[in-house]
Amino acid sequence: MTIRTASALIPLIPALLANAPAWAQSDPFAGIPNLTVTYYDVAGRTVEGIGRAIRLQGLTDARDGKPVDAKANWWMDWRWDNQGEGNACRPANVTVGFHAAIILPRLTDASHLPSYDRAKWDAYIKALRQHEANHVRHALDRTGEVAEAIRASRCDLADGVAKAIVVRIGEQDAEYDRTTLHGVTEGAVFP
Repeated sequence: MTIRTASALIPLIPALLANAPAWAQSDPFAGIPNLTVTYYDVAGRTVEGIGRAIRLQGLTDARDGKPVDAKANWWMDWRWDNQGEGNACRPANVTVGFHAAIILPRLTDASHLPSYDRAKWDAYIKALRQHEANHVRHALDRTGEVAEAIRASRCDLADGVAKAIVVRIGEQDAEYDRTTLHGVTEGAVFP
């Protein structure tokens, strides 16, 4: 019975996706563990008004102080068991936790927008979501590197080794924003 119900819905999926906003058709946040996404509401009757509403939110990048439309923050924590003592101590059973938070704009009422302006908004949000997801995925993909560095270190040095990798990841994050102009070159600009 459940199989019939599920298979009966499969032909409807393309129609449902065709009417969904562009950003909802493929979720760049899918599979990211411990991710919290929050929104700030923006309103406007024109693309210019919506753009002003986004800028009035006053989000800034903590690294370069530049205004941004969205933010992605991530952090790691790590734990291990000490095996041995003194200079012979090596981390064992290493675990690295990953957490992320993203802040995005949300259009409160798109019903008054002409279809071409709504298409601009949808393209912008899709690109913005992808840009922020890229930040988070870049860090998430490096958790194994942090774990390996801890395992290869002595217990008394492991925390510093892990922190140094996190600093490098943050520097690469900043370079990604410099290269893409905070996502502008990827289409994350409105209007």
